[in-house]
Amino acid sequence: MTDIQLTSSFLRKILDANPSVVLIVDADVRIVTSNLAASEFLGNDTAAIRGTRSGEAFSCMNATKSPLGCGHSPECLSCIIRNSVSLAIAGQRTHRIRTRMTRVNDTEQRDYFFLVTAAPLEYEQRALVHLVLEDLTEFMEMRKLIPICSKCKKIRKDDDYWDAVETFMSKYLDLSFTHGYCPECADAFLKEIEDLPAQKPSEEGPHDSAMANKDETLDA
Repeated sequence: MTDIQLTSSFLRKILDANPSVVLIVDADVRIVTSNLAASEFLGNDTAAIRGTRSGEAFSCMNATKSPLGCGHSPECLSCIIRNSVSLAIAGQRTHRIRTRMTRVNDTEQRDYFFLVTAAPLEYEQRALVHLVLEDLTEFMEMRKLIPICSKCKKIRKDDDYWDAVETFMSKYLDLSFTHGYCPECADAFLKEIEDLPAQKPSEEGPHDSAMANKDETLDA
């Protein structure tokens, strides 16, 4: 089988095939390049956001709090995205850390939720970071308004179909569950067993029953 030559066009296709926002950034979180999903999310093509810091490209509210922009407001000190990039520049990886970003425009502000993954990337002796942002906003907003049965705890979906909590979470957040009893439920379950009516013993014991069957056989 012939080896695939990793040309620029082929690498671009790999980058654009990722459905999540992918940014290649430097130590100051300035965007070197980005994928198609990032362009669609931000409403700008790669050329328009190249060279801007991520907070400015995303219209992050914290980036507007300092005239110096992204990375310079007090809130930027605790920024998950910026801190993940700093760790990656130092050679460490971060994997799917959840964060919230408030984006602002001329008419409104809105909270967005992301899972942040960052990995070191060296190219032509330049320290860069491969930054992936998985958008959880739709799920997090839906979670605020999830109708759940107060008795059986099933969750109602839009089509008026009710899903078990485990099924719903597995489908929308790729979570799996293990099952057990909490201490209170374990005690209640054991009490239910203890409260079951005791089984009445038969009037004749097993020995008497066996002897009766033997006598019937002899009589026959």
